[in-house]
Amino acid sequence: MFAAAFLTFGTALQCMKRAETVRAAVTAGRTALEESRAGLPVSEIDGLSKRYNLSVRTTLRPAGPYNKRAVSVTDGYGKTYEFSVLEKK
Repeated sequence: MFAAAFLTFGTALQCMKRAETVRAAVTAGRTALEESRAGLPVSEIDGLSKRYNLSVRTTLRPAGPYNKRAVSVTDGYGKTYEFSVLEKK
């Protein structure tokens, strides 16, 4: 009985850690997108990147009469989150 309770508690802790990593990835992605749109270097998210093992990449691609600004955040679990916005040229 004790082993089952301990296993359940361990699983709950892993789920909470994963949820925290997802929140950090979303925060990092939104922050990077805002900083990129403002023309600033993406620097504020260094603490999140180190703590949660996040990899952040920004790109700017032409898309017809617009530019597509995209941010990709990959977490330590291999999941990739993408944020993008279209801007007039």
